[in-house]
Amino acid sequence: MLELVLESQGNILGIKVRKNMSKRDYADVLLPHLDWIVQEHGKARLLFSMEGAVQELETDSPWLPERFGAAHKDQIEKLTVAGAAPWDEWCLKIGEVLSGPPVSVFAPGKWEQAWDWITS
Repeated sequence: MLELVLESQGNILGIKVRKNMSKRDYADVLLPHLDWIVQEHGKARLLFSMEGAVQELETDSPWLPERFGAAHKDQIEKLTVAGAAPWDEWCLKIGEVLSGPPVSVFAPGKWEQAWDWITS
């Protein structure tokens, strides 16, 4: 389940993830907001906070690093995750696919530091 962070503004989109990241979350929550940001600002800065035990991704998930990175290669200006393994690796793998924008990983509970980084 995705929850948009109220402090999200301009080209910055903060997302808190609880339990899972479904295809429906991708289509109904992420895409409309990301599309709007890209239309208005050209590129987006994304911050994911992985809260609690987030389930592994399904094999056909649009959230898989290869798929997510390829689909949004020209839309992401900066990307970060506040969360433990395997989500730190998820973020870094997306960064490899994006090959350009800065990518950073923060430990679980380091939301404020991640927010400072994504907004700087």
